[in-house]
Amino acid sequence: MAIGNLNSTSIDSLTIGQTCEEVLIVTKDWVQKFIELTGDYAPVHHSKDHAILMGYQDPIVHGLLIVSVFSRILGMFLPGPNTVIHQITNQMKAPVFIGDKLIYSVTVSRIISSVKTVQLALKVTNQNGVLINNGEVTCLFRV
Repeated sequence: MAIGNLNSTSIDSLTIGQTCEEVLIVTKDWVQKFIELTGDYAPVHHSKDHAILMGYQDPIVHGLLIVSVFSRILGMFLPGPNTVIHQITNQMKAPVFIGDKLIYSVTVSRIISSVKTVQLALKVTNQNGVLINNGEVTCLFRV
């Protein structure tokens, strides 16, 4: 479960530096469901031999699966259910493997009340403190 300000209802309830964090363990079942949903059967994601050929010790988890968790955090916790994602950027910095523990962080970096917009920094690190993913999102308050 995410830790932070749950269900912000208005832009006025936010503060610069406000953070929400969530910890997840990557499971084989989670990856398999993503493969079934997207049809992405690229061998680097399920073949150890192919992953080794590409320079990884094991199959890597889909980067977009890792990023997709932000949709839930943003819509349910911070900035909350009265927002929609307007723009998002992400940089995938390091591979993720089944069994990794991922720490997701969303932090309010800018509030633009005049246009009901908030910008948030996105970050994912693993159990070893390695930066996996970082980016930024702009969300619009619709209510």
